Amino acid sequence: MQTGLPMHSLRTETATARLALRALFVSDLHLGALTSRADAFLDFLRRVEADQIFLVGDIFEMWSGAPTRWRRPQTSVLEELGARRAAGVQVMYLPGNHDDSPRAAEFAADWGFEHKPHHLHQTLSGARYLVLHGDQFDARVLRSATMTRVGVRLEGMLHGMDRSVGRWRRRRVRIAGRVVPRFHRLMLVGNRYQQRLAQAAQTHACHGVICGHFHLAALHRRHGIVYANCGDWIDSLTAMTEGTDGILRLMRWCPQTRDLTVVAQA
Repeated sequence: MQTGLPMHSLRTETATARLALRALFVSDLHLGALTSRADAFLDFLRRVEADQIFLVGDIFEMWSGAPTRWRRPQTSVLEELGARRAAGVQVMYLPGNHDDSPRAAEFAADWGFEHKPHHLHQTLSGARYLVLHGDQFDARVLRSATMTRVGVRLEGMLHGMDRSVGRWRRRRVRIAGRVVPRFHRLMLVGNRYQQRLAQAAQTHACHGVICGHFHLAALHRRHGIVYANCGDWIDSLTAMTEGTDGILRLMRWCPQTRDLTVVAQA
């Protein structure tokens, strides 16, 4: 298990070069939200080749009252995933609290994706992982519709401030990038979220859990399991991967340099 600062970068030399993976796990794209970075995710997706792709919840923003806008890059993401599915890649959709709705199930069916509440994934090394969004194990008050809508609107306001100030100062501003992760860490205090996930993994005889929900990318061993949080595609721009060597890695995409950086591995 290695964590901390980036270990090394994997730069693609040409537009057609792709990093070969056995499995790709992504969560919290929030397609349709004003804050979604669909363009960055699409660039990342086109730089990797995976035998299996797991969409680990909150892929769409479907909360009533949340500020939304559908744009071309978001359609392109679905088209790219659909093309992978047509080419024989297994694409599995695991709903989250923002997209646990009949509409999300219809999207999955329309594009030929499998649709399950959770999945048991086994790596080449034989390690078993419980894969699910994770909102089921959040504290009840934090899972309420009211709290979620308030959080979505606050994050949208912060990202809107970033865009407005950035246009005025003619450079990118990341107020939300500093405030939002602190908010999510605060929500974890006393929540026992990871402990409940650990118990669920152990109930399924798994070595670890791969999840999303809290927009805090992580890969570490605690509470007797490997905890792998995919992060999000609003601020962290991260994904969990299983390489062709069977090793689980947390990777970060940098849109400016178009580099993939290994942040941690297990």
